[in-house]
Amino acid sequence: MFGFAVADPGKLSEEARERYRAVYCGVCRAIGQDRKRACRIALTYDLVLPALILSDVTDTPFSESEIRCGVHPVKKHKAFTNEYTDYAADMNVLLAFYNFLDDLNDDGGFVPAAEAALFWDAADAVKRKYPDLGDTVQACLKEISDAEKRDERCADIPAAAFGRLLGSVFGWFDLPCREELYGFGCALGKAIYFMDAAVDVKADLKKKRYNPLIGVSFDERKKMLELLLADCVRKAGKLPLKKEKEIVDNILLSGIWTRYDVVYRKKNAPIVDHTDETE
Repeated sequence: MFGFAVADPGKLSEEARERYRAVYCGVCRAIGQDRKRACRIALTYDLVLPALILSDVTDTPFSESEIRCGVHPVKKHKAFTNEYTDYAADMNVLLAFYNFLDDLNDDGGFVPAAEAALFWDAADAVKRKYPDLGDTVQACLKEISDAEKRDERCADIPAAAFGRLLGSVFGWFDLPCREELYGFGCALGKAIYFMDAAVDVKADLKKKRYNPLIGVSFDERKKMLELLLADCVRKAGKLPLKKEKEIVDNILLSGIWTRYDVVYRKKNAPIVDHTDETE
């Protein structure tokens, strides 16, 4: 379920776009320093969101550095780091590991087996670092797996489990706004589960894989997503954001629709702007 909680860079101000990329580079750097460098293959922009939000609500500044890397070997670029980019890197490794295991269980094959094996030690280190959170993630993923095995037709049940998973990731730290962070993470996780299912309907139908939205009409699926994302926007509005509201709004109102629009847009039709759909 990676690739949804991402920004739409073209609709960000230049300052916000640079900060977003710098935090992404910070998460990448944390993975390379503290875990196997190979784990960078699963680096995703999705985990930039909790790094930004947690840094903002706690007023935690970023340490700025100019770095080169394998992707940008010639020109130096900014990397923003702090304790929350380190945390985001941990969660990126852990969730990527379980994503590879899910692929292995769904389709088998050498590639997902090799990917899971590559991440095994690094993910185990993260679970030891955050034992309670690791247990919660595993329990939520087991609920989702059990729902798939019994062909659960109520999408709310596995979606709620993924919501609790992301709620725990956002609400892990003992902060004054912990309840609001957990609520936002729950809403976002549920929306992402539905979005992922909506995007995969055709492929899952073809491969005869579990998808609770198979049989639900296109219009109904679209309405569900709009309502779920409207709830995300409401929950985000309860967070004491100061600097990162532009990026958070961009992700929830535009970026999160990117993969959906690519799958469902008509040939040569422009991608829909969803900015006003929650009003």
